[in-house]
Amino acid sequence: WVAKLQEAYSSSHRVGDVLNRGYSGYTTRWALLQLPHLIAQTANTPALCTLFFGANDAAVPASSHYVPMEEYQSNLAAMIGMMRSAWPACPIV
Repeated sequence: WVAKLQEAYSSSHRVGDVLNRGYSGYTTRWALLQLPHLIAQTANTPALCTLFFGANDAAVPASSHYVPMEEYQSNLAAMIGMMRSAWPACPIV
């Protein structure tokens, strides 16, 4: 879906750059550790940010990817808080 966004927003009309900061297999637990570094590396305030997590977190409890629901919710809230702090005017989807 990122490629479709890039095509729609970056091709002929050049209305924006689409940057994918996703990492295959990551959970909210791991992303929470990486987000401060990604925010620090972002030179300009994004026009829009998306967070798309949950599939890996919802692995079976015996899996190393499993994140309990309460932790998942807390991780998402913390990530949204970091993004809002860094970029107050940026909508988060």
